Amino acid sequence: MINAKRGALAMLVLAAILVVSFAVIGGCASDQVAAPGAQIIQDVSTVEANSMIRDHQGDADFVLLDVRTSEEYADGHLEGSVLIDYYSETFSDQLDELDKTKSYVIYCRSGGRSGRAHDIMRNLGFEEVYNVLGGILQWEADGLPIVE
Repeated sequence: MINAKRGALAMLVLAAILVVSFAVIGGCASDQVAAPGAQIIQDVSTVEANSMIRDHQGDADFVLLDVRTSEEYADGHLEGSVLIDYYSETFSDQLDELDKTKSYVIYCRSGGRSGRAHDIMRNLGFEEVYNVLGGILQWEADGLPIVE
């Protein structure tokens, strides 16, 4: 009888340890912390991008990259953005010259070009790149500011 009680108690302790372990591991898994050398390449909403831009104002290691044409850029762009035309013959070379250790938020008109640029940047070894879903069209639709 005593052995049965000890066995049941041991099982309860083991179950409690497992529950606590899973809670701790699960909590850590949701944090946005990458292992050194790991890439963070993901899509973000306009609201998420806007928050990131505000949080990194004045940060030299944070770059807002517009991959539209110069004509599109002149019609309106996000404040502080740098233009590299996706359709340029040297687009990949221009990307490859950028500092791959900086954080980049990229956008285009509707998300197509920036999505492809996102993939190119992944292949070039950039560490942290965020693609704005819906591009500047979604940005404007969400009432977020642009510079004309």
